[in-house]
Amino acid sequence: MRSDRKDNEQYDPCRALAIGVASGIDGRLLYETLSKGSSDSFALRNHGMKAILPGIFPREAFSTRYAMKDLDSALALAKNTKITPRDLARTIFRLSVR
Repeated sequence: MRSDRKDNEQYDPCRALAIGVASGIDGRLLYETLSKGSSDSFALRNHGMKAILPGIFPREAFSTRYAMKDLDSALALAKNTKITPRDLARTIFRLSVR
């Protein structure tokens, strides 16, 4: 995690994947690229690459409270891009049901 960011702007593999895929970037390529630089982290390698990317979401592993926080953060970030909330929601849904 980079120290020059505020708590609500921390790197998050879920947000990165949703926004990357919505922008047309292959998820695996995105994570592999992020892992080569300062965004490499435990969360990226163990949650992102081993669970999020292959779509393995065990019950009770991630609270709804955290999911809502991440969705709020993703919507705030989407406001600063050309990605509409609808496109972001479609991408998140598509990633969650594969």
